[in-house]
Amino acid sequence: MPTSELLRQLGSDDEDEIFDAITDIRKQRIRSLAIAVVPFLSHSCSEVRGAAARAVGDLGLTEYEPTIMSLAISDPDDEVRQGAIYGWSSLLSGTRTPAAMTLLTQWLRDPGSPYPVRCAAFWGLLDVGALPADRWPAPRAFADIDSEVPWALVDDVVAGRLA
Repeated sequence: MPTSELLRQLGSDDEDEIFDAITDIRKQRIRSLAIAVVPFLSHSCSEVRGAAARAVGDLGLTEYEPTIMSLAISDPDDEVRQGAIYGWSSLLSGTRTPAAMTLLTQWLRDPGSPYPVRCAAFWGLLDVGALPADRWPAPRAFADIDSEVPWALVDDVVAGRLA
């Protein structure tokens, strides 16, 4: 899709158009439009906010890490938190940052954490924890996260046993 059309969609009042434009910008990795996504981090529509958080992280706008982290921790909508965790994990991909590893592990292991948060924490932990791509399980949703997450793999990632 042409840049001009994506910019038009970002300027729309239609939340679906905005969401679609942000998603296209993220998936196509259009870094020249990354900064245009930033204002949507505070959008009133949760779907738009979550898409923006994920896009800002995936597009590498590290200066917005505190904002994305804040959304991941405290946004009232679980889907926004999920998008923010994915975006934050993308920013920290492969770094094994201790604070991030700890927080992602806490979210994943906490049965009181909402399902979308726990799922994002699992995939984020693999990303931040620098697990080689050939060791990642096939992407899927978990019917029962407590019994289906490969906990031995999680333990290996957290302990740094990645080879």
